[in-house]
Amino acid sequence: MSPVGCGGTNPPSSGSDPKSLRTFWRRGIVDLEVLRCEFDAHGYDLVLSRGPTVRHIQFRTKLQRSNVPPVTPQRVAISKQLADKPSSCVIWIVVTPELELGPYYWFGGAPGEPLPDIASYRQPKRIGRRAQGDRPLRANHRTTPTGMFERVDDLDGILLKLFG
Repeated sequence: MSPVGCGGTNPPSSGSDPKSLRTFWRRGIVDLEVLRCEFDAHGYDLVLSRGPTVRHIQFRTKLQRSNVPPVTPQRVAISKQLADKPSSCVIWIVVTPELELGPYYWFGGAPGEPLPDIASYRQPKRIGRRAQGDRPLRANHRTTPTGMFERVDDLDGILLKLFG
């Protein structure tokens, strides 16, 4: 089932791959709904629902190359529409060239809690330039500083953050 109106640039299977589902199952979580996006409109890539907790998740990824210092999150432009969703979050995933995942970085509240307030963060500029050559501000987005992300070493830790 795919809801209308979600967004993102990651593969549609990014949160519902068998490895993450197996991790839920090993923890005894079998009553999980997984909803994937159809198009980029509201700042999230995946919706996970379990009981009263509904998580709208924005994924970010970064490739970790072997010849460079460890990757840490970059500033992330978060949609105000994502921040308006109850219990939304951003998960930054470090990926190796061998497609190993982790560490992860978390920006979100406890299960059932909203995303930390982003209203005071600065507005990012659009990536592309207009015909006049300027890059206007993205009025409905805020740039989250890298220090706001919490390192989580493994997928089990992320699942604990998502649903306790």
